[in-house]
Amino acid sequence: MDDFYDINGEKELPDELKNILSTVFPLVRNEVKIGWIGIGKIGNILASTVLSDGYESMYIYNRDVKKTEYLQEWGANLAENIKMVAEKVHIIFVSVGTSSDVNDVFYGKNGLIENLRVGTVIVDMTTGSPTLAKKIYNDCLQKKCFFLDAPIIGNEETVKMKKASIVVGGNREVFKGMLPIFYILSNSVNYCGPSGFGQNTKLSNQIIVSLNMIGIVESLLYAYKSGLDINITIHALTTGTGSSWCFSNYTNKIADRDFKGGLYVKYFVNDLETVLNESFKLGISLPGLSLANQLYLALKAQGNECKGIQSLILALESLNNTKIEKKVIKKTDIATSLM
Repeated sequence: MDDFYDINGEKELPDELKNILSTVFPLVRNEVKIGWIGIGKIGNILASTVLSDGYESMYIYNRDVKKTEYLQEWGANLAENIKMVAEKVHIIFVSVGTSSDVNDVFYGKNGLIENLRVGTVIVDMTTGSPTLAKKIYNDCLQKKCFFLDAPIIGNEETVKMKKASIVVGGNREVFKGMLPIFYILSNSVNYCGPSGFGQNTKLSNQIIVSLNMIGIVESLLYAYKSGLDINITIHALTTGTGSSWCFSNYTNKIADRDFKGGLYVKYFVNDLETVLNESFKLGISLPGLSLANQLYLALKAQGNECKGIQSLILALESLNNTKIEKKVIKKTDIATSLM
């Protein structure tokens, strides 16, 4: 199939695919059958949100069947395999761990590509490779289907509150057709451009997070070693010019030695390595990102791959042979110390 582009560099669909797309949208809630592949922490929240909004015909698949029990109680149908999802539904969401997992979903045994029905729309919400997203997009077009890369920027709390940001790459008309479901999932939905641009946007966010985390843990380590009280320091800096979403959400967890929850180190390392691979293809040098990647690789090697990314402090403590100890201090003492 030939490639067609408009003046903005976005692929224009040939007439045959435009005609197929016109039969898919607009979505009719009680007629749409939705598939969901990948029921992890975020996938579970997103899928249950769609179910509770009235899209009641849903087929779900997860390698660990136990994780699907909650959604089955809500009325979702359990699919035996990915092939069954492809055969049963019109719209498929994918929310798995890594690009390797996405590749398996599409190209593995009984994968999506070989089993898609004409006119199926697939939305991949995994953080992954823009290069892989472009390949899947083109392979889906060959099957007369449509693909959007739509990773989500946020954590469990923001996803539950519908405040996470969905960043989407792919055909603009397919994006517009999916807006009713996207807005069920979040109040912030962004069309970023052609295929792969959703992933590029999410990876840009991960660069910011990685360097932000280095600044946070180095700041806290410096404050502690210089004799400052960590509680007071965090309180004072939260409204300062160096504060950020990461600072507000992770510093108290670091001070409390709470390294559970949030984005796992093993997944973040995968994100950072994906950015480095893509930056190599673009011919650009990202030295700060390279440093962050090395620190998180060290953290992973120390056995912390299933801890949250705030556990980066452990790598810095190891380098400096120290450990931040939090003093027991009352909030009234913090207020007094700042007067």
